[in-house]
Amino acid sequence: MLSTTSRWVIADETPITMFPDGVHVRHMIISPDLRHVAYIVDTGDCHRVVVDDRVDPPCVSVDTLRFSNVGNHVSYIAKLPDATYCMVKDGVFGKAYEDITSYGFSPDGVYLVYEAISHEDIYLVLDSQEHGPYDMVVPWSPAWSADSRHFAYEMQDAEGIHVILDGQVSKAWEIVEGTQFHPANGQLIYLATSKDLHYVVFGDQVITIPEDFLSDLVCHPTATQFAFQSLTDDGVCICVPHANPAPCCTFIDSFLYSAHGEHFAYIAGIAGKEYVLLDHIPGMAFDDIRLRSLIFSPNGERLAYVAIRDNQQVLVEHQTSVETAYDAISQDTLRFSGDNAHLAYIVQDNGRWRLIVNGERGELYDDVGTPVFSPDSEHLAYRLRDGEKWRIMIDGRPASRPLDCVGDPQFTKGSSEVGYLAREGNRLRYVEVGRYR
Repeated sequence: MLSTTSRWVIADETPITMFPDGVHVRHMIISPDLRHVAYIVDTGDCHRVVVDDRVDPPCVSVDTLRFSNVGNHVSYIAKLPDATYCMVKDGVFGKAYEDITSYGFSPDGVYLVYEAISHEDIYLVLDSQEHGPYDMVVPWSPAWSADSRHFAYEMQDAEGIHVILDGQVSKAWEIVEGTQFHPANGQLIYLATSKDLHYVVFGDQVITIPEDFLSDLVCHPTATQFAFQSLTDDGVCICVPHANPAPCCTFIDSFLYSAHGEHFAYIAGIAGKEYVLLDHIPGMAFDDIRLRSLIFSPNGERLAYVAIRDNQQVLVEHQTSVETAYDAISQDTLRFSGDNAHLAYIVQDNGRWRLIVNGERGELYDDVGTPVFSPDSEHLAYRLRDGEKWRIMIDGRPASRPLDCVGDPQFTKGSSEVGYLAREGNRLRYVEVGRYR
């Protein structure tokens, strides 16, 4: 049961940074733990990146500034005065290339990989070590195992497309899609086509698939199974091992398994309408269903999504229950609590926003951030803006004074404290609030 009586007070405040007066800050990012900040300073003649108290050397421009997944490193692409580009990691400028097109970190944040072009050759660079040159590196194909010990990517040469796993090159294929590591056993898996025959390559196995066309490989979260789309004479269908036969549809999108894989759902077009199919069983018909809005509760027993009917958006649950229609529902804000009992999301009414919790409507504000449930499912935190000022709200009560800007809250120390970033003028602070006892 969600608390409605808790009082929260400031437990600690930590200064993070103070922006220099008269400096144009172009872009600011925050580490996942909310303890570090990076931003770009535009002096007019050049750009500099500032990370906490460190100021990096100047460059012409900065692109794609980001922290690693766990916040232990920060990188960006820097354009140099000679019109070349280099990768910068923790303030260290790497080798210059004609272009750098994309980059990413390993899950543990230790390794940095990026795609670089030099003299019309393409390289994949893993922690300053070049792999290649290649005719093409399939964008964006690099995949990491969950423990960051294995790395795979797709490259193309005169023979075809190869998958390279830890430096080992596969045979040439005409088409490769969906390269990833299976979460159940950590083995590499991908779809492949050669001489009009279709395969699933899974570890050391090469499994022949009779369907005409394969795409959109999705792995089962706990069992060594997988699902994919196939094209038949009657339309598109989802192939799920050990499931009932799938209906054929005009299109399929947004397939997902529940957290433990007991159920699956996807959006499908059938006879001019759109449906969500739960375990291949269609729900209600709608004019449109918002892609990326499907979400299972943690135990997989509840399914929610956003649909459009008569030009208004509705929240659908259990394939049968339709909530009140709204001008808009922020589909990326749908959240179930950890105990599966509560569902929260943000909606728009007459140009303003409100929080909905278990169907109950909150007050209207100029903006409302994504809701966050505590690990014990007893508390709910979010940020809101009323006029020019922002506040942190916990359990429906203000947990901060009005501020120039606040970041999304995070529960820390279990469910007993909430942390957030607060900006007042040119000062940025990390604030923790705790329950008043």
